[in-house]
Amino acid sequence: MYKNSIVLALVFFLVLAVVSASRGQYIPNAPFKPQVFAAPDFTLKDLQGQTFRMSAQRGKPVLIFFGTTWCPGCRAEIPKYKKVYETYSPKGLEVIYINIMEPAKKSRAIRPGQCPALPDAAG
Repeated sequence: MYKNSIVLALVFFLVLAVVSASRGQYIPNAPFKPQVFAAPDFTLKDLQGQTFRMSAQRGKPVLIFFGTTWCPGCRAEIPKYKKVYETYSPKGLEVIYINIMEPAKKSRAIRPGQCPALPDAAG
């Protein structure tokens, strides 16, 4: 019985030490400034020949994803991005698909739904 009490007391003090040490790492209401990074400006032609300019999207939430037709992983992600586009585009999210190093014809074949597709043949 005496041995069990000592073990229990040791466990209690160990837990107390860990909890008190970890409390010093949390700083409630600390004046941290959020770091916001703007995407670099670029322009690409969409499938209809219209110019897409990233700077025109400033202030809007934008999801850009890159892919190619020959990449199995990229093709597997298309239904997920289509679902994201269908769900969040009406709420203001811009979803942009950039097809890397392939012509517009291939971009048209793989784009997710009505999501804007931007072929980047130059890479």
